[in-house]
Amino acid sequence: MAFQDIFFQMLSEGRNIKDIVKYGAEVLGNPLMLLDSTFHVIAFHTYGKVEDDLWNDTITEGKKEIREKYTEQVWVEELMRRVHQKKRPIITDYDENRIRRVVNQIMVGKRIIGYIVCIESRQTFYEDITERTDLVCKALSIALQQMHSYETTKTDGEPFDEIIRSLITGTDSAEEYHQAILDHIFKRTTEYYYVAAARYIQQDPAFSYTEFFYMKEHLELHYEKLRAIYYDQGVLILFTADNEDELNRVINQLSVVLHSYHMLAGLSNPFSDICEIQMYYRQAIRALETADEIDALATINRFSDVVLYDILLHIPENISLKEYIHPALERLRQYDAGHGTDYISTLYEYILLNSNISQVAKKLFTHRNTIVRRIEKISEICACDINNGEEQAKLIIGYKILALLRERG
Repeated sequence: MAFQDIFFQMLSEGRNIKDIVKYGAEVLGNPLMLLDSTFHVIAFHTYGKVEDDLWNDTITEGKKEIREKYTEQVWVEELMRRVHQKKRPIITDYDENRIRRVVNQIMVGKRIIGYIVCIESRQTFYEDITERTDLVCKALSIALQQMHSYETTKTDGEPFDEIIRSLITGTDSAEEYHQAILDHIFKRTTEYYYVAAARYIQQDPAFSYTEFFYMKEHLELHYEKLRAIYYDQGVLILFTADNEDELNRVINQLSVVLHSYHMLAGLSNPFSDICEIQMYYRQAIRALETADEIDALATINRFSDVVLYDILLHIPENISLKEYIHPALERLRQYDAGHGTDYISTLYEYILLNSNISQVAKKLFTHRNTIVRRIEKISEICACDINNGEEQAKLIIGYKILALLRERG
C-alpha cells in the first residue's frame, strides 16, 4: 500500500496525532517532531537516543528556555528565516559536526498552524526526502484540522463557535435562529447560562492554539452541558447549570483543569437569553481583570463576588476612594490603633454573618458573651445603627475600599 493510502486510511479512521507522527517518522526513516505555531511540542517519535542538543532541549524544556538558549545562535535564526521564506521543506547543510535536519511549515491555506522537524540520526535521508516530507506535512495538516475542528452541530452550515463569536462581536442578531441552535446543543433543562473567560497567568499571556484543543476535549468529554471556544487568545467557556450545587461542581471541575494549564478565569452572572452573551462575556472579562487587580487567590472568580471592587475600580482617578469610606470605620480603626483591639474585623464578620452572634463567635473562636460585649462597644464607637441594612451596605463598601487601598500599597 502506498504511503498516501496508509495516511488516508489512518485519517479516515480518526487515528490520533501521535500515531500519525509515528508513521510519518517511518515514512521519513528518522525521528520526527511536530510543533504547533507557537513552538509547543505536540508529538514526536524517536528511534533510540538522539545526539542533538536542540532536539532534546525542545522536548524537555519550555519554549521560554529554548528561546533564551538558542536565540543568539546564528544557525537557528538562519534556519527559521529560510523556513518562513520558502514554502517547501528546508534541508539543512551543515558541517559534519552537526546533524542535518528537514524542517517545514504545516499550512492551512495561507496560515501556518505548525512545523515538523525530522533529524538525520537513524539513517541517511532518502533521495526523495523532500517529496516524502511534503506528504507527511499534508497528512498532518489534515490531522491537525480534524483535531482543531470546533463543535460540528450546524444549522444552515454555520458552526456553533462562529455563532457565539458573532453574538459577542455584535455582527449577527438572528435571535430565534441562535436560540434554536443553542437549545438543541445544550438540550436545556434550566433557564440559565453562564460564561467564563480564561487567560494564562501573567507571565505567559499567549495561549497555545493546540493546548486549547486538548483542554476543549478534556472539558467537553467530562461535562456534556459545556462548550469551549478559542476566542481572543484565550478560552471562552459556555455552560448551563440547573442549580447552585451543580454550578459549584462545574466551577470546581473547571478550577482543576484551568489550574493545570496555569490559567485564571472570570465567571459571569447567570443569564437566560443567549443573545445577551456579549454583555455577560464582558462581565466575565471584568471579573478576571478585577480579580487580577485585587490579587484574588481563586482560580475562578465570580463577577458577583468582585462586583463592588469592579465598581470602585471604575471611579474616575481624580476622585479619592477614601471619600467613600464610612466614618464609623475610621473611628474604629483609630480606636483599635490606640487600644490594641481588632474591633474593625469583628464588625466585618458581624455584617457578613447577618448579625448572628453565635456564628460570629464560632468564626472567631471566641465565647458568645465576649462577642456580645464587643458588639455593644462597637456600636458605641461607631455612633451609628450597625444593625440597619443601609448602614451595613455603606460599611461593606468601606471595607472593600480599605482592602483595595491595602492591595495598592
